[in-house]
Amino acid sequence: MRFVLDSNLLVSGIIKPNSLPAKVIEVAKNSGELCFSEETRSEIIEVISRNKFDRYEAKETRIQRLNAILRNATMVTIKNVYTIECRDPDDLKFLILAAEAKVDCICSGDADLTILHPFRGIPILAPTEFLDWLN
Repeated sequence: MRFVLDSNLLVSGIIKPNSLPAKVIEVAKNSGELCFSEETRSEIIEVISRNKFDRYEAKETRIQRLNAILRNATMVTIKNVYTIECRDPDDLKFLILAAEAKVDCICSGDADLTILHPFRGIPILAPTEFLDWLN
């Protein structure tokens, strides 16, 4: 199985290792492949490096946790052009990745993404729904 997790979920799981998002990341990694495009990978690296997260974990720790996720992830090259409508243009990169990688599910807590459920036959599920769906 292949999955896309949005940046907010990944950041939450990295800075709070005992959280629901951290569990989603672990379960997704153990159940299949996490997919990233160059654009989604760049975004998560930039976001997790922000100083505002220093109060949770040292930057080095956050980067190490992210690198552990990326090391086992599947990098997908976007080869096609997609016409997709969504409320938040920042979310397009996740939808394009999902379509290109032919993922089984997108997991996000972002209402601008979850309102699109299902997207081209791909479920877009909140973290708790995602865990239930995998069971």
